Amino acid sequence: MPTAKRAPPLHLWWVRHPECGLAVVDAPNWELATVEAAAWWRVPWKKVAALCECERKEIVPRHVCICCGTIFNGDGSRCTRCEIIERDRLLNKRAREQRYYRSMMPKKSARSH
Repeated sequence: MPTAKRAPPLHLWWVRHPECGLAVVDAPNWELATVEAAAWWRVPWKKVAALCECERKEIVPRHVCICCGTIFNGDGSRCTRCEIIERDRLLNKRAREQRYYRSMMPKKSARSH
């Protein structure tokens, strides 16, 4: 069984500027958060950096899927795509087993009157 990798956490910053509004950005620190917010607002960083305020900072854990290795946010050990593939695999397995057991049953013979 593959071992689970650790993904770096996602640092979300809610950055507000009085003229530009609110931007939610991913950055490891406050300085880079203001740079990312300025890029989001499509304005020069030096014009907005002084008036930016941090409304909230949140560290959101990221997970690495044990099947395909992609990084995803959510619960569990598999991403949504791999969960769907696994569910379909199980449904197909059950259908195959059901068809097999039905084929083992005696066939109904035609009534001859």
